[in-house]
Amino acid sequence: ISTGIKVLGFQKCPLWIGPQLRAVYTDQPDDQMLSLLNSDQKLVGSTNNQILENIFMVRKDEFVLKLAATYPNNGKLYSSDRLWIVCRPCR
Repeated sequence: ISTGIKVLGFQKCPLWIGPQLRAVYTDQPDDQMLSLLNSDQKLVGSTNNQILENIFMVRKDEFVLKLAATYPNNGKLYSSDRLWIVCRPCR
């Protein structure tokens, strides 16, 4: 995902975008999930101390607005219908 974002000329989102999007996107459709790859928070994996990028997931299910965090596994494939939020660089 990171490579594709760069190739298309976009950049990963700042960390504050996930909580801000959750706060303002109150009419999100049920069962929709938006994923944001964050640029400025890194987590250290417990298995081999590799640096992992954090992903926020903004979703709504059963009338509950949620903000969750996870990290991608190397080599994991994401379905083509997954919605990603990216940022356009300022010029």
